Amino acid sequence: MDNILKNNSLYLEYLIDNELLASCPLLTAKQFINYCKERDIDLKKEQLEQFEKIKLFYPIARVYYRDIRGTYFRFKKEYAINWLKDGHLWHPASRDFQDWKTFYDEDGEKNIESFYSIFQCYSLYILIHSTKVELRAEWIDYYNEKNFNKTKKFLESSIENFKKRIELRIAPLICQIISNRYNPETQTNRRTIRVPGHSFNSNSHMDWVECCRKWDVKKIFKDMNIPIKEIKKIHGILSFDAKNSDPLANWYDLIRFVSVNKKNKLKDKALIAQTIYSMEHMLRLFYKAITGDDLYPPDESMGPRKAKIYGNDVIKNELEYLKYLVNQYDLNPKPKLILIVEGQGELEQFPKLSEKLFRCSFPKLGIEIYSINGIDNFTGKEAIDKYGALEKFIDYHHYNQTFVYIISDDEKNASVVKKNLIKAKSIFLTSRFLTKREYINLWCKKTIEFSNFTHDEIAKAMTKCCRGRYVFQVSEIEDCENELNAKESDVLSALYKEKSGIKLKKKKLLEILCGFIIVNPEKDVGQDRKEIRPIVKHLEKIIELAAKNHQPSMRESWEKNQDSGFFGQKCEGQ
Repeated sequence: MDNILKNNSLYLEYLIDNELLASCPLLTAKQFINYCKERDIDLKKEQLEQFEKIKLFYPIARVYYRDIRGTYFRFKKEYAINWLKDGHLWHPASRDFQDWKTFYDEDGEKNIESFYSIFQCYSLYILIHSTKVELRAEWIDYYNEKNFNKTKKFLESSIENFKKRIELRIAPLICQIISNRYNPETQTNRRTIRVPGHSFNSNSHMDWVECCRKWDVKKIFKDMNIPIKEIKKIHGILSFDAKNSDPLANWYDLIRFVSVNKKNKLKDKALIAQTIYSMEHMLRLFYKAITGDDLYPPDESMGPRKAKIYGNDVIKNELEYLKYLVNQYDLNPKPKLILIVEGQGELEQFPKLSEKLFRCSFPKLGIEIYSINGIDNFTGKEAIDKYGALEKFIDYHHYNQTFVYIISDDEKNASVVKKNLIKAKSIFLTSRFLTKREYINLWCKKTIEFSNFTHDEIAKAMTKCCRGRYVFQVSEIEDCENELNAKESDVLSALYKEKSGIKLKKKKLLEILCGFIIVNPEKDVGQDRKEIRPIVKHLEKIIELAAKNHQPSMRESWEKNQDSGFFGQKCEGQ
């Protein structure tokens, strides 16, 4: 590995001449120290100076400011090349060590600045953590002169091992060279990429697109003069070190989908791991561009291949892969069951009853509830859609493994619609029917009031609704039910308007009636017999379905669920 990766001065000139500092600009010593501290590298200026003095760790560049002292040096090509030729810009390893206090003039103004690559934090992290010795109070008696000498030998051995690990110096150099082309692709949530300030002026994204167009990977590889097997080896080491440093390594697959801004807010070892991950990712992309072959990401380097678990086409489909992935972590906000009710009263009271009777909230159970606002929206308009929209709604959600459970009044042609929905076949999955009979429910006595409450309860609730303007009698409610059986109309509203002179608020009526359920979930059916109210039975069924609807974590699980008969029976001959 000669030429630019071995000759420090050539390397600096190569970066400038090929404008390879745009995506990841070099940092001043102060900026680099802050960058490292954010990544669990306890670093001070004195340490950087000492590392340089003992020839363990150098900046990429050093600048003598001349007449622009106090301003930020720009590594723009024409500008920096002239400074390099004039000797005002150089690589520190090419000169004898200079005490850092000489970087300031007699007025205390800084006239020499050091610059580091962000990728050097990887080498520094390994250096500091591999040579760190901790002295604890309980071992104070142990540290006599003899044992201190042992510790010193350990440190000397660790330093020698660090020097021998040439990849610790080479990896940051390679990553800086290829950063213009590949670093933006590592700043991603797997669906979009974020292009950093790619140039000193003009549009960053367009600059990166132009960089991709002009990128000559074969020339870059040839210029570096490093065997391809070494690239693969260095990638493997980076992959191992990233996992080894990452406290969130077990969540690697999920964190890859997190936004770049949120990942950048991680702290300490979790953040240094993200930097090393970006380095190994760049090398993966570089290696594939050269050879056409894939290297495995860190979470697959020693474990099972995701393509074998999920299917290769799933891994390449970010949306489908994320869907299965969030199910593994139980983070999918998609509902497990959608409850469709007829009106606003049911929309408000069903969730309340669930919490009062079963101590279960719909959101926590993964249940969403929607109102279709009237029976007409269940049956559909005869000349336009009939029940087609509802059929498509059920089919889509059952295909995506969300139960659709319907409770409606049995009015108009609702029973015909129910039969048609049950007989319909899925369009998305033609091997099964659309839904099951028990998921489409019509009240046995046509309306929610007569099916769940006694005549006495309805009379009391209607009296309370009108605030005593009229006291409704049980016999009047009985007549209403008989009238409802003979014709289809809102008989309770008609009676209420006739007797009280005002319009019945059905939502308020149901709220009062549901108060009776909370006091007594059983309904008096006469002859000293009671039975669980149908509305309570439905809630029990809904809660059970939602609890059993475990979302698939891979396509094979989804296929088994679709084939299980939970969402619709298999068609004959399938």
